[in-house]
Amino acid sequence: MNAAHRGRLILLAGAVGGLALAGFGLLAPSAPSPLPGPGEVARVNGVALTRGELERALWRIETDKRNPLSDEERRHVLERLIDDELLVQRGVALGLVESDPTVRKALASAVIASAVADASSAAPAAAELEAFFAENRGYFASSGRARIARIFVRDGDSADARIAAALGALDAGVAPAQVRARSGDLTPLELPDALLPPAKLRELLGPTQAEIALALAPGAHSVPLTGGGGRSILVSVEREPGAIPELAALRPQVEAEWTRRAGERALAAYLGALRREAEIALGAGAPL
Repeated sequence: MNAAHRGRLILLAGAVGGLALAGFGLLAPSAPSPLPGPGEVARVNGVALTRGELERALWRIETDKRNPLSDEERRHVLERLIDDELLVQRGVALGLVESDPTVRKALASAVIASAVADASSAAPAAAELEAFFAENRGYFASSGRARIARIFVRDGDSADARIAAALGALDAGVAPAQVRARSGDLTPLELPDALLPPAKLRELLGPTQAEIALALAPGAHSVPLTGGGGRSILVSVEREPGAIPELAALRPQVEAEWTRRAGERALAAYLGALRREAEIALGAGAPL
């Protein structure tokens, strides 16, 4: 419980500070705290501050200093831990955990981090990583590239005729560049005549038209697509398929993805356990 309390300390101290300082006068005198026990350096309203917590705080400060901390500096660190504990306790008393959305979100994030900490820190065995990579080869494959041409025709009296002429010429095998010169209009952002990755095509065409372009077989063209003050015909000029490198070339990425999914599984199990232990009642207006 003490470790969890310290996690809450970190989250609440900043948010509670102003209210705590303003409201300390409202606190009733608390009962005397029991004396610290073995392994404890202080007790604050009955909450223990352990020697391990103090040593970790001292270590974090000492890593930024060239010289060891003096006794006065060590005492100052302990006083800060006590102050932080008082702020946390005051924040809880003020109901910030229940009422402040920022505190609630930060607290939930801290609990999630705690729930997945073990899974995130564990490294997969070599055989486990190889099996994971084999099962998810498609996920790690490069997406390939595509050379897409766009014939754009602005809205106007002759738009329908020019669209029909462009479609006829493409179906007859005329090169997209020639069709664009005969029937098309310039756009503020022309597609480069180059093989582009999907992300770049989405940037230039927008997500909808990019997905249409990427679904075209080489040599095929789309139907006229409305947008940007006119209609566009997209032509797949060339495709370069994606590739799946060997595990050795992707090991850091594969390990990171393995860790991420392990954390997701750990969090799902943790939330499932919390739900099984909780009493949850839905009201009449709750969506089912």
